[in-house]
Amino acid sequence: MNESIKKENLIEALDRIENKESELLAWGDIEVYSSKAEIESCIKDAGVSEFYVDEYFNALLSRCFILPIGSNLYRSRMAETVRLQVLSRQWFGSQTVEDAKPLISDFRFLKRARQYPKRDQDAQGLIAGWM
Repeated sequence: MNESIKKENLIEALDRIENKESELLAWGDIEVYSSKAEIESCIKDAGVSEFYVDEYFNALLSRCFILPIGSNLYRSRMAETVRLQVLSRQWFGSQTVEDAKPLISDFRFLKRARQYPKRDQDAQGLIAGWM
């Protein structure tokens, strides 16, 4: 990771982008997106200096935390995952894709804070306990 990029600020920026998208996803709007300016604003709101905004933006892109979906339009991987799942269809070879039935007729979206497991156990000790 680039020395000027702090993981905490990067995750905070991603959280801000996802929080903005989740407001629309909760209402069923799966075509959410953000402009580059909106993402840069989220990066600044995460406490990143104006000088490093481009580096953080590129870090979000290179780690696939945000995905380009058009000319200066981006979607978080969270929103893209929801969109792809909602649009998935059950297709059989004897029919056209347009005639395929949707697999999801209705959905509810709830975003929760990220949780990380405690890493306080020795891996070798855990493996030995399984055998």
